[in-house]
Amino acid sequence: MHEAGPVQETRVLDVGSGPGKFCLVGALATLGHFTGVEQRPHLVELSRSFAHKYAIPRVHFLCANAGDLDWSRYNAFYFYNPFYENLDPDKKLDESVELSPSLHDRYIKMTQERLVQAPSGTRVVTFHGMGGDMPGGYERVLQEFQDIGFLELWIKNPSPEELISLERISRGPETCLSAPDGASEETRLWVSICASTDDTAHAAED
Repeated sequence: MHEAGPVQETRVLDVGSGPGKFCLVGALATLGHFTGVEQRPHLVELSRSFAHKYAIPRVHFLCANAGDLDWSRYNAFYFYNPFYENLDPDKKLDESVELSPSLHDRYIKMTQERLVQAPSGTRVVTFHGMGGDMPGGYERVLQEFQDIGFLELWIKNPSPEELISLERISRGPETCLSAPDGASEETRLWVSICASTDDTAHAAED
């Protein structure tokens, strides 16, 4: 993994971070910077309390709507189908945020527009998709089935060097950074989004 580039400069935005598991594990398993954005205050507080209790570095949690953030500060994104609860009342977490099919469509449109604006080399990991089609230019370079759905890695206009690097990663977990004890197999692909090259890493400040 160290051959793949300066992982410490990768900045990941987890859209709809819930209790923060992805960001917490990602920060423990890699040198990347992870930010989770979540609209439910009690889940943000839970995430922050775990990060503080275990002194987990390079992880931040924001109580906000993802559409209000500046996505140019990040060069990698994670989506666990975060907008689906707007379509299925049985899947909603609670009554604390407004939900509707029209909001789902608005969020999908916003996400697609932000990804279109992102530079080449931007990485996106989806689990169960993100709710809509990936914009043009994004190539699915890795796909793994994990228990209940596909975990996929997309890169915008990937370079030949990135594709070669990812071929090494996909050959086996031995090429990845160490994950914490008890981490799921998904961590191997999560780590791969932190393999940015010099051309794709952003140097945004914390």
